[in-house]
Amino acid sequence: MRALRVTVELVAAAAFLGFAAVQWNDPDPLRWILVYLAGVAVLVADAADRLHWGLAAALAVLTLGGSSLLAYRYDKVLPWIEQEFMRESAGLALVALAAGLVALGGYWRSR
Repeated sequence: MRALRVTVELVAAAAFLGFAAVQWNDPDPLRWILVYLAGVAVLVADAADRLHWGLAAALAVLTLGGSSLLAYRYDKVLPWIEQEFMRESAGLALVALAAGLVALGGYWRSR
C-alpha cells in the first residue's frame, strides 16, 4: 500500500511541477509558482515520510480559503478576466485537495 501512495504522490508532484512551469507567462507568475511548488514540497516530503500532517493541513486550509475567496469574487469581476479567476481558483483547489489528502493520510498513519 505504501508503494501505491508514494507513486500517486510523486505523479501528482510531477503534475504540479508542470503547472508551476507554465506559470511563467502569467501576469503574476511568482505567486502561482510558489503555490504549486508548496504542493510539490508537501507531496514529496510525505512520499519520503518526512512530513508532519499538520503542515499539510495548514497548506490545505490556506489554499482552500484562497480558492473560496477567488470563487466568491468570480461573479463580481469583469467578464474578460473571470476565466483567469476561475483558473486560479481551480489551481488553489487542486493544491488544497492534494494537501488535504496528504494531511488525512498522515493523521491516520500517526494514530
